[in-house]
Amino acid sequence: MIYAIWFTLITILVLSILYSQGYFGFKGMQQSIPQLPYLDKDETIDFYRNVLGFEVGDDWNGYIITRKDQIEIHLWQCDDENLPKNTGCYIRYGRNIENLYLKYSRATIIHEHGKLELKPWGIKQFSILDNSGNIIHIGQNA
Repeated sequence: MIYAIWFTLITILVLSILYSQGYFGFKGMQQSIPQLPYLDKDETIDFYRNVLGFEVGDDWNGYIITRKDQIEIHLWQCDDENLPKNTGCYIRYGRNIENLYLKYSRATIIHEHGKLELKPWGIKQFSILDNSGNIIHIGQNA
């Protein structure tokens, strides 16, 4: 009996480790990482860290890697202020998008045409602008 319990515990442990390493995931493309331009390095690091709540981990000579939950946004420095104004990305959100919308509303970063609404394609979505002008759409399955 004790051997059966130990065997079960070890099996669960091994399967948990294999699962966490992605051995049971699907094959093919699994993640997309947006690369957005930015204008001012210090302002951008402050914005992504303190306003959006991202970890700012790596800075490779102006190439910044940010992380939050299961996503990354990579940022690269540019001098042309029109690039960020014409660039953006889409983030799929898990649940309780209303709470995130309220948080970002208080930070006054909601795009003027990006209020939280149910889109015709069945997604609850809102849009924000980062400090450089990149638009970031955030959506959740309705």
